[in-house]
Amino acid sequence: LQREKEIRSAVDELARLGDSPSLSVNEVLKIQLLKQTIVRNYDEALNIAQQTGDKDLVREYERRRDKTVRALQMMKR
Repeated sequence: LQREKEIRSAVDELARLGDSPSLSVNEVLKIQLLKQTIVRNYDEALNIAQQTGDKDLVREYERRRDKTVRALQMMKR
């Protein structure tokens, strides 16, 4: 649950920065860091799900992580 909150928070911040027409170098770096944070949190959530042995939960987090990674790769910045 904590990972989910961290993911949502990072996604919200990423969306806010992504709406800006022009970004400073620091903001561009922050976007990269947020992307890494989102993926890392999904990886950690997936590891936790695997430890529970719940195959449905594992599949759900794999799906979410893969979908998120594809979306992040398609982002302009």
